[in-house]
Amino acid sequence: MPDTPSYRPAPVFARFYEWISRRRFFAAQFEPLRRELAQMSRGRVLEVGAGGGQNFPYYDPARVSAVEATEPDGTMLRYLRAHLQDSRVPVHVTEATAEHLPFDAHSFDTVQTTMVLCSVGDLGATLAEIARVLKPDGRLLLLEHVRSPRRGLAALQTAFTPIQRRVAGNCHLNRDMASALRDAGYAIETERRYGGGMFPLRLYAARPPSCRRAGARVVDGPATSPPAPSPRRRGGARAGRCPGARKIYS
Repeated sequence: MPDTPSYRPAPVFARFYEWISRRRFFAAQFEPLRRELAQMSRGRVLEVGAGGGQNFPYYDPARVSAVEATEPDGTMLRYLRAHLQDSRVPVHVTEATAEHLPFDAHSFDTVQTTMVLCSVGDLGATLAEIARVLKPDGRLLLLEHVRSPRRGLAALQTAFTPIQRRVAGNCHLNRDMASALRDAGYAIETERRYGGGMFPLRLYAARPPSCRRAGARVVDGPATSPPAPSPRRRGGARAGRCPGARKIYS
């Protein structure tokens, strides 16, 4: 894929990330989070920036019918294709940037990203593209590191971001994902908080703007305990419904 203003290959970082993500100490920290995110996926899933396929083992064939995995980096694509056999559901790989997804509108039940939105060139354009390809009753699932809520740490993140972008494939330490989602018109259903310091992690589940435009009601509510899983038919929420009680878990 040729260089674009929003994307530039990072082969050195791709090789480093593939190496460290397979190390036991690193995988042990992220495996429960990857598993949780994948278990929330339903129906036809688009994984944006699938990297080396680290999430593939966790997709549940009882919930997920197929996965479309996009990745713009040529080095990552080689790792990705080498790990297709790790998935228990059918996976199709497409070379594409997050800002230009080559799929029809309203074609996915779930869109998932894991440590990806920190590095896209145009976060607003990416969220708009994801909203375009999501069904109105679909859901965006994110596991991302975010801007610290602590002013001093946020300032440090901003100071170190130019260095981080150079050595880690355009990774921004200081992106406020919750504000970006709201600004793009998403309704945040769930926010789970992990860790802190310079790399606070958040797991978000959000409904696209088209959910509200379709006339469904989104309700903001108080924080509650995580709900027990309930059986859902393959394909996600019922058509025309947009459940949206907001829950914040620490």
